Amino acid sequence: MAKATYYQPVISRALIAALFHEAKRRRLPMTRLVDRLLRECLHGTPGWETAAHEWPELNSALPRSNGLGEIDSNPTNPSRNHGPNPHQ
Repeated sequence: MAKATYYQPVISRALIAALFHEAKRRRLPMTRLVDRLLRECLHGTPGWETAAHEWPELNSALPRSNGLGEIDSNPTNPSRNHGPNPHQ
């Protein structure tokens, strides 16, 4: 039986370089950074809502920002929250 194929977009080398350096700065794997950036940008869009019917895990909570422009790498661990977010 043949495997299903999915469209895999090509990302420009310049964007890959930017992702690499930002992931290194945040001390995150690039894949985790890309996943979180896309989740934050797409959450609540019509495309997100349509995909969520097929992929229930999209309904899980979004990663939280720590208020400094950083994305919390472990949003389910409350010990990582260092007080109230002054930007809320």
